[in-house]
Amino acid sequence: MIISRSEIEAVKEMPITDVLDYFGIPYKVQPNRVVFSLRNEKNPSCSAVLRGSFWVWRDFGDDNLRGSVIDLFNYLKYGSCSFSVEAVKEMQEIFLKGDNTQTTKTSSLSVENKCSVKVVAVMDRFLDKQIEYLKKRCVYPPDPHLKPVIYELNGKKRYGIGIEAISGGWVIRQTIDKAISGEANRYLFIGCADISYWLGINDKVVVVEGMFDALSVRKLEKERNNIIILNSTANWRKAVELIKEERFKEVILALDMDKAGIETALKMKKELDNAKVWKYGAKDLNEYLIKSSSFVH
Repeated sequence: MIISRSEIEAVKEMPITDVLDYFGIPYKVQPNRVVFSLRNEKNPSCSAVLRGSFWVWRDFGDDNLRGSVIDLFNYLKYGSCSFSVEAVKEMQEIFLKGDNTQTTKTSSLSVENKCSVKVVAVMDRFLDKQIEYLKKRCVYPPDPHLKPVIYELNGKKRYGIGIEAISGGWVIRQTIDKAISGEANRYLFIGCADISYWLGINDKVVVVEGMFDALSVRKLEKERNNIIILNSTANWRKAVELIKEERFKEVILALDMDKAGIETALKMKKELDNAKVWKYGAKDLNEYLIKSSSFVH
């Protein structure tokens, strides 16, 4: 995969608050800097300042966590604080195209730059287009943990589907027409970008990356298992802590079959003696479910 220096610089010039908003990381705008935390701490441990047209940040609690907005995105999404072409390409799609064309170069930051997003209401039923979308992904009717929601983004009400995180925040998948037709693929984190936990009726837990993987587990399983949803591979340590706390007898790691998912599964396996990696022969569990359903029919 080839990417030019100008493309990299265009991504590096975006506001760091766009990345923090995307992952639901709370922050405070102070004179000449932005402060936030990547861990559950009362006081912010990270500081970001503007150097020329680029934002740079560092975590004072871990000297290995520092860099540009690209490094921050890569850490929050994949758990690795290092440069990657894949992260740059993904950031281009998320922040510099479609609904995010308003993102521009910035040399200063004020409180008005902060993205305002909140859940307004949980609806009683899914919209027709949402039902159609869920059916295409073979997860309708969905698990009751999936909710149709109305959320407010910068003062505008929008419709989506979402699940709650254990911290009380939300992970929302946009279901505007663009998202349903495949022209957009974006998740919003409202509150802390935390894991989600769905209770089962046995001593087994299945660990997945996203909500559609969890919904796919519910369609594939023969008994109702416990499910932990990372919502971001950067949350894998939180999942390990919960698994040890709950003392599950069997742990199935069903993460995505890409580099980040495989590496995260191996990290978790080293920490958990009773963990097994499920290699299911697709890029993710939802694709596996769709292929399985197509084969059956």
